[in-house]
Amino acid sequence: MSTRQEMKDKCHVILKKLEDNCLLENVSSERVKMRDAMRDMNNHIKKISTSFFTNMHRLSVLNFPSTKIKILPNSISELKNLTTLLLRGCYELKDLPCLLMLQELKKLDLCGAKIEEVPKGMDMLIKLS
Repeated sequence: MSTRQEMKDKCHVILKKLEDNCLLENVSSERVKMRDAMRDMNNHIKKISTSFFTNMHRLSVLNFPSTKIKILPNSISELKNLTTLLLRGCYELKDLPCLLMLQELKKLDLCGAKIEEVPKGMDMLIKLS
C-alpha cells in the first residue's frame, strides 16, 4: 500500500470517528461539515498547528469566526480548492501567509481582523469578488 493511500485511509478513519461522535455531519459521499454546536464552541481557538492544513487538499470552505488566532499557518497555501475563507471577527489576527496558491478563492472576509499588510499573492487571486 502506498504512503498516499495509507494517508487517505487514515484520514477516512479520523473523519468517520468525528462523524460517529457527532462532531461532523456527513453531507454527501464527498462532503462533511462541522455541526453548528461544535462551530459555536470552536471560537476559543488561539493557535493552529503549522501542519494543520497539510493533506486537506479538498477543503473548500474555511470559517474561523471570532477566534483568537494571531497567525494562520503557511500550510493554508496547500488548500488549492479553497473557495471561501472567513475570518470575520478575528480581532487578534495580524498577518496572513502568502495566498498565491489559493487560486480558487472567491470569498475572503477579514472584517474585524487587524491585518497590517496586504498578504503576498493577493493581487493574483482573480476569482476573488
